[in-house]
Amino acid sequence: MTEKNVLLKMTMEKARMINELITKFLGHEPSWAEKKQFHIMSRLGESIIYHQGHLVGTVKYEFDDGYIM
Repeated sequence: MTEKNVLLKMTMEKARMINELITKFLGHEPSWAEKKQFHIMSRLGESIIYHQGHLVGTVKYEFDDGYIM
């Protein structure tokens, strides 16, 4: 798998997991305006999500591209 494809898949999975946590917190799919109320701090291997200064949760992610050294 090319590096570009791996990074794209990692980005898509990370966004999906963050959106899933926000949806679970709100109880419904967030609108664009609601998403702007969240602050997301991304680090290597995790994202920390805040809503109006309060911790909502942490999303930890790993990606396995199937490559074995």
